[in-house]
Amino acid sequence: TDALTGLSNRYAFELGFSRILEDAQRKKQPTAFILMDVDFFKRYNDIYGHPQGDLCLKRIAKAIQAKCVRSGDVVARYGGEEFTCLLPNTDEKGAKYVAEALRQEIEKLQIVHEGSDVSAYITVSVGVATQTPASQDAIKEMIMRADSALYQAKGNGRNQVSLYGEEYERTRKEIG
Repeated sequence: TDALTGLSNRYAFELGFSRILEDAQRKKQPTAFILMDVDFFKRYNDIYGHPQGDLCLKRIAKAIQAKCVRSGDVVARYGGEEFTCLLPNTDEKGAKYVAEALRQEIEKLQIVHEGSDVSAYITVSVGVATQTPASQDAIKEMIMRADSALYQAKGNGRNQVSLYGEEYERTRKEIG
């Protein structure tokens, strides 16, 4: 357990990830991985101090936990100001819905953030990857894909959800 937030820590998350992917592989079911990063959190700590930053992370963790409530869902503090949700038996549409609900829930906390370039409040950028795993290599692949989507969300202005491959698919459809 992560001492600050009470969520699973990265080690427990990785164990849960492995177990969930084995089950998804056996049942041929999709699994979604959501990776969130608090926007401009270093600035938040610089302005308000680390004790206030810790309180902010605790509130965010509680909000995430309140939205990922199914018995198989795994929520964790991935590191620093990064959080994850692993959603078994969840397709892309469901994952996008949950990710957007998480983003909105954190924004609704209305934690003032004078150092943000995107909002007067704390926000998160969210990357989502979904796949039906074919092997245990899917763990690394899903993490890489969600991380890529997260950087896409940041690059597109932050405080948004990005699905892995979404831009590629949109461009491909436009080209024909």
